[in-house]
Amino acid sequence: MFKKSSPAVFYFTATWCGPCKFISPVIEELSKKYPHATIYKVDIDTEGLQNALAKLHVAAVPTLDFYKNGKKETTIVGADVAKLKNTMDSLYRED
Repeated sequence: MFKKSSPAVFYFTATWCGPCKFISPVIEELSKKYPHATIYKVDIDTEGLQNALAKLHVAAVPTLDFYKNGKKETTIVGADVAKLKNTMDSLYRED
């Protein structure tokens, strides 16, 4: 799905989710600030995803899983903008 060394964020969302609608513009802004970190938007209501979501421990939306060097670094559950920005900066800032 992505290169093992590529930074990635999996953003689990739903069209009916109010906090997701709140945080989506922030994620869009961060995708421009960190173009080398690919953000994959996953709609949890997509048919056939329930087993995969359970294995990934996605029980609420928004949920964001952050990967670096092919390894899951952290997860944020909820629309915490400050935590999202700090996490992106600490994981994906290029010096």
